[in-house]
This record gives sequence, C-alpha cells and structure tokens, in this order.
Amino acid sequence: MARILHLIASNQRRGAETFAVELAAHLRDAGHEVKVMALVDAGVEEPLPVQVAGSARFDPAGIARIIRAARWADMMTSFGSTSLITGSAIARMTHTPFVYRNIGDPAVWGAARLSGIRVGLPARSAALIVALYPDAALSLANLYRIDPQRIRIIPRGVPAQRFHPADDAERIAAREHLGLAQDRRWLAYLGALSPEKDPRLALDALALLPPDVGLVIAGDGSMQAEIAEAAKSFGDRVRLLGVVDDVRPVLAASDALILPSKTEGIPGAAIEASLSGLPVIATRVGGVPTVVTDGVGGFLITPGSAVELAHATLRALEQRDEMGARARAICLEKFSMRPVGAAWEGVIEELVTKVPAPRPVCVLQVTATADRRGAEVFAHQLGDALEREGVDTHTVAVSGQHDPTSLPIRVIGKGRFRPLTLMRLFRLGRWHDATIVHGSSGLWPAVVVCMLTGRNFIYRSIGDPTYWGRVRFRWLRVGIPLRRARYVVALYPEAADWMIDRYRLDPERVVVLPNGVDSTQFPKADAETRAAQRAKLGITCTGPVLGYLGALSEEKQPTLAVLAASAVEDATLVLAGRGPLRRRLERLADEIAPGRVIFLEATDEPASFLAAIDVLLLPSRTEGMPAAVIEAALVGTPIVANDVGGVAAVLEGIPNSSLVDPNDPEAFTKAVQVAVANHPEPPADRDTLVSSYDINALASRWRQLILDARIER
Repeated sequence: MARILHLIASNQRRGAETFAVELAAHLRDAGHEVKVMALVDAGVEEPLPVQVAGSARFDPAGIARIIRAARWADMMTSFGSTSLITGSAIARMTHTPFVYRNIGDPAVWGAARLSGIRVGLPARSAALIVALYPDAALSLANLYRIDPQRIRIIPRGVPAQRFHPADDAERIAAREHLGLAQDRRWLAYLGALSPEKDPRLALDALALLPPDVGLVIAGDGSMQAEIAEAAKSFGDRVRLLGVVDDVRPVLAASDALILPSKTEGIPGAAIEASLSGLPVIATRVGGVPTVVTDGVGGFLITPGSAVELAHATLRALEQRDEMGARARAICLEKFSMRPVGAAWEGVIEELVTKVPAPRPVCVLQVTATADRRGAEVFAHQLGDALEREGVDTHTVAVSGQHDPTSLPIRVIGKGRFRPLTLMRLFRLGRWHDATIVHGSSGLWPAVVVCMLTGRNFIYRSIGDPTYWGRVRFRWLRVGIPLRRARYVVALYPEAADWMIDRYRLDPERVVVLPNGVDSTQFPKADAETRAAQRAKLGITCTGPVLGYLGALSEEKQPTLAVLAASAVEDATLVLAGRGPLRRRLERLADEIAPGRVIFLEATDEPASFLAAIDVLLLPSRTEGMPAAVIEAALVGTPIVANDVGGVAAVLEGIPNSSLVDPNDPEAFTKAVQVAVANHPEPPADRDTLVSSYDINALASRWRQLILDARIER
C-alpha cells in the first residue's frame, strides 16, 4: 500500500480542506498511510485535526517539515492553488509523484492576474491533474496548455454514511437546538460570507418570499458585518450561526438549501444537503449542474437574480420530499465517498503501484551560440549520434542569433543571464534526465536551472584549462559551479589532472572523453579529389596550398599562418573563418604576400576545404582538442601545429604532422617549409583514428555517462 501526503492551505474547515481530510480517512480504511498537512494555522476556534507545517506559506521551518513529509511519501497531492506552488517545488526537489487537485471553476479563476505563472507553470509540472467536472478539465487544458491525457475527472465526494434525511423528531430537535421556530419553513445557506458566494442575494430573495419562510446562515467571511446588518430588518426570520463544525443539525432543521454563488467548483454543501434529502436551489455556475439536476433534485437559476431564486425556492419547498429523495439517489450514486474514493485509488495505482512503461532517456545540451565553432559543431554532431543510440536529445544556445551559416541549434535568448533565457532553460531542463553544458558560457545558468529542477548536469571542458584557468576570478566563475556537476568531461588526461588539482574536484567524477567528428564525412582525399575541391573553391595556383581553418582571433594567432605562407615560395594560403582580426590580416597579406592569401567565410564543408589544401596550419597559442586536426588526419592532409592543449594527444604517431614550440614563431615557419618540401608523406592509420575519434564510437560512452548522471523520476 502507498504512503500519501495531502497538502492543504490551512486548517480551517473549508470545502477543499474538509474533503482532503475525508478522503484521507477513506484511503486509510483502504489500507494506505495518509498524512494531511496544512501550510499555515488559520487561527480559528474549531480547526481541522491536521498537522500544521509553519507560521507562514514560505516559512523555512515549515518548508523543511513538508520536505521531510514528501520524502516519506510515495505520492503528494495539493488541494487548490494556494498549496500548488509549494507542492510543485517540493515535488521537484524530492522527486515525489505530484497531483494537483483543482478546487474551483478554472474558467473564472484562470482570468485572475498572473494566473498563468501562479497556476499554469506549477500545474504543468504535476504528474496528473484532477479536475472536478468535464468543463473544468477543458478549461485547464486550454488555459495552461496542459496535455488532456494528464487530466483526470474526479468530482467532490462526501461520506454518505454521515448524512441521512431527518425524520420529524430529528427536525424538531434540531430546530430547538438552533433556536429556530418550529412553524417556519427554513432555508439553509452554508458557506463563506464572501463576494463570490453572494450571500446578499439570499437575503434579497428572502424579502420576496412569504413570512413563514426563514433563512439560517452558517459561515463567516469578509461580508459578515454587512450581512449581519442587513439581517436585522428580517427579525427572527434570519438566524446567523457563524462557523459550525458540524453542518448536520443545520441540514436536519432545514427544508431546502440555497446556493447563490457567482462561482463554484463542485460545492460540498450541495452534496451534503442532497444526501440529507433536501432539494437544492443553486446558480448555474461551474460544476453545480453536475450535482443539481434542474427540475429533478432541485432548481438551477441565473446568477444574480433574486426574483428567479425566490420563485425556484417556492417551487422546491412545494416538492420538498419528492425532490429531496431524487437528489439523494443521484448523490449516492455519483458523489458519495465510495465511487469518488475508488477513483482516487485508481490515481494512486497509476502513479505509485503501477510499474511505469520504459521511458526513453532524454538529454538537454547547452551551447554558447549557434555559430559554426568547435564546441557547437561537436554538440550538434553528438546530438545526432545520441539520437542513433536511442537518446532523445535537444540542443539549445543561450545567446546569439541565426544567420545563413549557423548550425540548426535553437537560440533561446539574447544573453545567458537574461530572465527570458533562464525561464526557457528552466522549462526545458525539467523535462530532461540530464543536461550537458559545452563550455563555461552556459555553466552558471545550468547550475541555477539544475538546482531548481533537481536534475544533474555534465560539464564538458572545451578548451585548455591551464590557459583559461589563469583568467581573473576563474576559480569563482568556473570552479564553484564545476563542483556541482555530476561529471566533468576533459578532452585529454593532462586537462583532467589540472582541473582536479585546481578546482579540488573528485577524481571519480572527472572523465576523459576526446573530441569527436563524423568520420564518414571525411574520406581520404586522393589527387583527383584534391584538384576537384580546389576548382570548387576557386584556387587556380600551381604551387603548394596552405590552409587555416578557425576563428580569426588573437588566441588562434592566424598572423603566424600569413607569415609562414609568405616564407614558402609560390605558396597560397587559404583562411576559412571569421573574427576581429580580418582587416588586420588583409593588410598584412597585401604587404608581405600580395595575391597569395585567399579569405573565405566560415565553411560548413570542412571536408572539402581540407581535401583542397596541401598542409593544415594550426598556429594557436591555446587549444583544447581541435576537431580540424582530427579531420585533417582523416582526410590525409599533413598538419603543422603548435604543441598546445590536447593537440599532441591527437598527432602522436601520425607521420605527416609536426608539433612546434608555441613560443617559437620561427620554428613554426620552418616546420611549414619542411612539410611542403616533404609532401606527400604516408597518411595516418585511418582505422586507429576512427576507433579513437569517431563521434558514433564516442556516443555510446556519452550515453552511459548520461544514464549514470540521470536521477530516476
């Protein structure tokens, strides 16, 4: 059997709270363990016998008590919107299956200010939503964009054994107890004295009824003083009882119930009165028509019409016994706790005891932009590879905008800390098993979102941490959030060791996974392919062709590529990339290598570019594990690179490559000259490269990492 937590707004005896206690009693009889907890103490004289969490809705001590109770529970239900936000947040924190029971008419309350945020957002996080009647279910689905498959319709229920039609002796005794005249026909009003219940309409209708009809009012609220003042003009025809802890004597003393509300869900008072054999005269609002069948168990009237209410009341009093009997039969069948409790037991079975169907693994990837840069291209290709591994993958960027050369990555904001960006990231993150963050730009947003959603994230370091780790406050900007990651992925062993030491990371949570590319997109190039690709790029020179593939930025040092090309006789240099150094490089090329440097935009066909050149130049002062080096090795293009980051890990054992001291520009130029003179050399062992760096081979390892990082829901 299940352990269930009912979360209610307060311990005041109101409809939703009373039902939560009555449902708990039914479920206990069925063998379940149930706790009922109120957010606050209402400070009333006759409170419900439930545990009170704290002194205010967001009292830290109260929240802590609810968290402990939620961790104990197999399922949690919030009764009404007041407890919804608290229940939703705690359910996410504790991973407890969560049900939201709507208690009113959403068509009315959904128009309230910020309802989409106060109700819609937390309601969408619920495993199931319980609506009281079909129109309420439709309103919830439309108002808050909720999948109708997640909505169950379960009406209000009342323990039928507590209510029965009163005989003459019981009616006389009840009227004596309440101080009511025996020779009058009494109408009962049960509920809050508040504007939405419109108790003033009951008095206006009473003024139109014969003098032998009286009204007994049980309840209190914001209109209590106004109603008390208005009741004085009726003398002993109106009896104000205040709040009563047991409505049965009121119903036993009455001949009919009037319910003049402007809005209702399914009112418990109407069910209780019907089970007591009384006809009900009520306004045609919310779910009232599902309880009161017009002309059968009572009458339905237009809200706000005192004349219509008075006329329907007289008709109901004339048919009291017949209508009361039919009303009782309807409520025994539909609204007693027996059928309603059985429906709730079905919800418990669905969420707790039923073995859920296998759910596909779902992961969210976060990149800085949608530009064709190393980290973004890898994330896009990893997403495709994970999809082939059966992992449902979504990739988003936290900043930037699309242009014709962008990757097909959804941009969710104009900045990583913009409120709209964080809100969208939160909405995405809560539906995924884990998040992969590519680079530090999305690190802090991911930490915030994962803390709110209760999910884990994996951080993939994309550069050389020994270089970027020297940036001011790097330990604060990276180190602190990094320690919250479930796993940290380094591109090569030296990077892993440095981050463990620098940021005090647990070595068990640091994993080395190299960069990867789709090897099928980079076939080995022969002389015929090389000639065709040069023609495609408009390269007509007869001398050696050098290539640079990457951003035109300071840390990439493309200037060294231009200098090296100028020192190689008849060489042409093709630079493919964008960046702030473009103008400076154009001027330098005109000065030292006029007509021998070609500038291209960032290419979306790196395989064609690498097949067209004779030597790839990588003069960077910092790198992680650049994909261009792996791609060039697969194509068979020689490589000259500075010995930075993880470049050596890729080029180790590759015969047609050269590693150069990054602090010796002259050595870089000389290495380029040697590479041109020795070309062609034997290419690298393609099978070894594929087994080590193919994205599809790496995807299975990433999938296992995601499985280890996810939290079961």
